[in-house]
Formats: sequence, C-alpha cells, structure tokens
Amino acid sequence: MSETLLELQNVTKHFAIGGFKRKKQFVHAMDNVSFSLNKGEILSIVGESGSGKTTVAKVISKIYQPESGQVLFENQNIFDKKDRTATLAYRKKVQMIFQDPFSSLNPTHAIRSILTRPFMIHGLATAKNVDGKIKDLLTLVGMEPPDQFMNKFPHELSGGQRQRINIARVISVNPILLIADEPTSMLDVSIRMIIMNMIKQFRDTQGISYIYITHDLAGARYIADRIAVMYAGMIMEIAEANTLIQKAHHPYTQLLRSAAPQPEKRFNKQKLTTKGDIPSLIDPPSGCRFHPRCPHADDQCSNQIPELKEFSNNHFVRCFKPQG
Repeated sequence: MSETLLELQNVTKHFAIGGFKRKKQFVHAMDNVSFSLNKGEILSIVGESGSGKTTVAKVISKIYQPESGQVLFENQNIFDKKDRTATLAYRKKVQMIFQDPFSSLNPTHAIRSILTRPFMIHGLATAKNVDGKIKDLLTLVGMEPPDQFMNKFPHELSGGQRQRINIARVISVNPILLIADEPTSMLDVSIRMIIMNMIKQFRDTQGISYIYITHDLAGARYIADRIAVMYAGMIMEIAEANTLIQKAHHPYTQLLRSAAPQPEKRFNKQKLTTKGDIPSLIDPPSGCRFHPRCPHADDQCSNQIPELKEFSNNHFVRCFKPQG
C-alpha cells in the first residue's frame, strides 16, 4: 500500500482586494480543496488560467498561508511550526520549479553563483568542494560540458537551458517533493518533452514526488500517475490519469478533454456543448461553480455545492449528475 506524503484537508485561501473607499472584497482562489499525494507519485493539477492551480502550489510551498484547513506533510501540519529552522528544514524537502525560467533566475548572477547558494544555505557543501558539486549537477541535467556554463549569465542561455538550471537548483538540496508550476509552458515544443522526461527520470531514479501543474490535459496524461481537475477554486474530479481521460464523469473534465488534440481521431475535436464564460472568483456563482456553463445543470446545481465523492474505485467527482 502506498504511503501518503502530502495531504490537503479542506484548504481555503482568499485574497482581500479593495478597501478604503471601496468595499473590501475577496478573491476565492481556493475553497475547501482536498487531495493527497503518495510517495513517489506524480499528481497533475489541471485547469484553465485563473482556476487556482498556482495558489495551491504556493500554499503547499508556504508562500501563502491559508485561512482554514490543514496541509499535512509527513503527517505534520506545515503551518504549526513557524520558526526559521522549521521553515528551512521544510523548504529543503519541498522545492518549487517556477513557470518562467528567466524571471526566476537572478540576471546579475552567473550560473556558478546561482547554484552555489542552495548548497551554502543548507550546509551541503564547502567553498572547496562546491564547484565539483555544481559540475555534477549540470551534468545531471544535461548541461555538458559543465565548465562551458559555469560562468555564463541567464541571458546567455536558451529558455530550455535556463529551465534546466532551475531544475538543477531545486534538486541540489535533495528534496522529496517538487512542485512544478507549468514548467514547460514558456518553452519551445521541441524542448518540452525533454524537460518532462527529465522530471519523470528524477522520480524514477531519486524517488522524488511531484505536484505537476498545467493547463494541458494531454501533457498531464503523459507525465502523471493521477490527475486532479480544478475549476474556479475547487477540485472537480480526481482519478488515475488514463481513467480520467477515458472515463471523465464531470462535464468540465469532458470539456477539457474535447478541447485537447486527439491524434487517434486525426486531431478532429469533439463538439463543445458548454456555454458562458469562466466565473469571477470575486463573486463566484452559487451552488456548483460550473453550473452556469454546464449543459446538464438544474435547480439543485445552482443552489447547492456538490461534495467531492467517490464515484468508483479511487475516482472522485464533484457533481450531482456525473456523466458517462
């Protein structure tokens, strides 16, 4: 039986906006989000822009603190201990790969300096042996020969090379959980598969677990063991990757699937049957968040929020009328 590494229990995160002359309002970025991650697993969180995916990543990485709910890592609530030592120990184990490989690197520092810092912060190298460790890292992420890159600056590298440096930086401290926030979305198509395969390789060789965030359902299917579909701040469906793609039960998941390229059907897309726009997270709709766009919605859907329930074996759906 798989061992649980990370668990979110009814986590809610709202952002206050306005104030002073305007009435204070709140952006409902996360509402009662619950899921778990097993050791050695890749869980992909999929959804449109603005669905709350990055907020989930930043709560797990302790950049944001939630209003309510618990984030359990190795059975401990990560927000219980707030001293610097506990935070540093947590961040050694949990690292984040950001979406933009350029803005996440200091443009005034050479690659040697960028990769030296995590070793020194966590006491994993000395001034004498840090260069050797950096060269090993660069070789591990395919930056060869390493001496060629040590003294370069981020602007002298391609987008794919910069993302390799980001990956080298996060794995330098031997994490056990990596949060990858759309790590390939700003890269050329030709390099995306290389980065995704690198992520899978580190899972297989080093046992690293991943939260992989993306808007690309096809990419999620390729890389993930399980997929969680997020919409307007809520988890709508969670299942094993192939099961979710082949037997999606939530209308929103079916919408995402129909919009994705389907090579087996010569890239012909299925007819979309939804209507309307993504709701505002400042004033989300009553009931099910998806009901204004759902072709199957009725009065119950507009008045009550459905629970995330197990529809079949380890397949959870937040819907009063699951399809398929």
